[in-house]
Order: sequence, then C-alpha cells, then structure tokens
Amino acid sequence: RLSKSTTVQGGVLFGMADSIAQTLQSDPFELRRMTTFSAFGAFYVGTIGTAWYRWIDRVAPKSSQVAGLATKVIATWIVFGGIGNFLNMMYQRLSETRDFEASLAYTRAHVKEVIINDLRLWPAFDTLLFTLVPQPIRPTTLILMSLSWNTYTSIAAHQTPSAP
Repeated sequence: RLSKSTTVQGGVLFGMADSIAQTLQSDPFELRRMTTFSAFGAFYVGTIGTAWYRWIDRVAPKSSQVAGLATKVIATWIVFGGIGNFLNMMYQRLSETRDFEASLAYTRAHVKEVIINDLRLWPAFDTLLFTLVPQPIRPTTLILMSLSWNTYTSIAAHQTPSAP
C-alpha cells in the first residue's frame, strides 16, 4: 500500500531540488518548471520509487544475503539509473521546450554523463539502504537522498545546449 506522505514528500523535495538548481544556475526563477518537476517527483519517487523498493524487498532471493542484495542493487540501478534517468531528463526537457524531437536529441546527447555519475553514487547508496535502513523508513531516506541527486539532474536537464 502506498503512502500519501511519500507522494507529498516526493513532490515537495523534487520542487526544492529544482528551486536549488535554478538558484545555482542564476537563472530567473520559473515557477512552471518547479511545479512540473514537483509533479514528476510526486509520481516518480513518491509513488513509483516507494512501490519499487517495497516490491524488490519481497521478490529478491532470500536464500543468500549476497544474492539478494546484488539482485536488489542491480535491478534498482537498471530501473532508476538507466531507464529512470533517461525518462527524468526527457520529461524535464519536454516540459520546458514542448518539442519532442529536440528533447529527445538533447537527452540522448547528455544522459550518458548523468548515468555514469549515477553509477558512482547510487549502487553504494542502495547497498547501505538495503542493509542498514529499516524497510519502513526507506522511502523517506530515499526521498531525502534524492534531493541532492535531483538538484544535479535538474541542472543537467536545463543546461543550454552547446553549439556543435
């Protein structure tokens, strides 16, 4: 069962992440951009992320702690590190430009760096999350960690494309 509080937390913290990103970028503050990112956070982390972490806990192998942990970390990285980062960047670009082709081209050109940086951070975080953090507070822990990560992804998604 999903919690309304994690949905609200996801929305608020994604909104905060984008507000921080906009401040760091020294751009004029765009309320529409922040609101759009908040809605994405409520759905993506607050709902899908919460459901994912609960589901993977139930289905990962229990016969071996190492196999179970490896399954959780690798599967989570594939879903969120690869697919999730692509969709996140694409959604942010599309909500800003309203141009599918331009958003897709930008995402394809820039998502590799985001995915590489994701590999540097999230597998280690997930290892700690799955081994040290009690399941009932994992969604909130994930959302708090996502604040800094999504500040970074917001900046990456909203950079002015460089000329070829």
